[in-house]
Amino acid sequence: MHPKSETKMTTVPRIVFLAVAVFLSFRSAVAEDDVRVGIMTHLTGDFAAWGQAYLEGITLGQGIINSSGGIRGRTVALEIEDTRFDSVLTATASKKLLNINRVPVAMVSTFTEVMVAGPIFEKARVPLVAFGDSGGKIETLGKFVFSTGTSVDGYALAASKFLTDRKKLKNVAVVATNNAWSQSTADSFQRDFELRGGTIVYRADQNPSDTDFRTILEKIRISKADAVFVPITAGVVPFFEQARRMNVGTPLSATGGALDNDVIAVAPNAVEGGYVTNAFLESHRARAAEFLAKYRQKYSKDPMYPSVSARGIDGFMAIANALLNTKSLTSADIQEALFKVDFEGVGFRLKINKQGTASLPV
Repeated sequence: MHPKSETKMTTVPRIVFLAVAVFLSFRSAVAEDDVRVGIMTHLTGDFAAWGQAYLEGITLGQGIINSSGGIRGRTVALEIEDTRFDSVLTATASKKLLNINRVPVAMVSTFTEVMVAGPIFEKARVPLVAFGDSGGKIETLGKFVFSTGTSVDGYALAASKFLTDRKKLKNVAVVATNNAWSQSTADSFQRDFELRGGTIVYRADQNPSDTDFRTILEKIRISKADAVFVPITAGVVPFFEQARRMNVGTPLSATGGALDNDVIAVAPNAVEGGYVTNAFLESHRARAAEFLAKYRQKYSKDPMYPSVSARGIDGFMAIANALLNTKSLTSADIQEALFKVDFEGVGFRLKINKQGTASLPV
């Protein structure tokens, strides 16, 4: 063996051991001072504006709890991870929060992300709260995975009911993205619409990287669909922009996240006459009015997406409620306390059921 190689073999373990010892000591000291809550949401990339709105709600809740004495006198600290709405990054963030930050509880924003993070947290037996979406397949992930957001199936069922009962439409096309949330929403819509006597005359499932929808739009035109259900989560602006350029006159029924200001700015003709299913914040509710006042006080602006920020603070407050009522701050006791959460949230009465779900109506 080369002498230099032998030297490396003997010194590297000492360096690694020293680094690990110092690192663990530092983490232990911090853990004694703060109650750490992991946060996973998409702060950059597609739908970054929604991720930022979620985080504004969460941070507002954090400030309210800390200004009221924290959790048993301990400050709540947020360990924030940007998932970019990407499955690989969501898995990486989950492992970092569990193995490096060692959080006793965490939050994740959407259905697509929780379907990746959920099994990882369930295996680690650490509670995870999905706060953007709720119910549906999330309930199959295990007893350590909770959800407090908008009903996953709610977007689809509300659209199906509206198009059949109110608009009396019989033939509808569907365009979806190849990811967990979009596919689940499209499938739920198709099942319910067909049960109501309707027909899906055309369906297209596009990859997240696709930006050319002209073939899909032409097939929609040929199908003579009465409307198009569009729960897409990628290529949103190109889709609606191309629909405008091709003068596709078929009314588009989209989910709330698909129709933001960017889409309206580039394709007003495409969205005019369309329909949106979303969970809207009822500002007349006392808790909602209180939330809006505190939001304006903290951020000196009105929320861009009030219902989104409301889901952020409600999800955080569900965890805070559990932390304030748990026997200890271990993951096992936090999980037990989460099943007992019942309080008046910003958007709705948040009572977690035996499936670990509290759903905001659409």
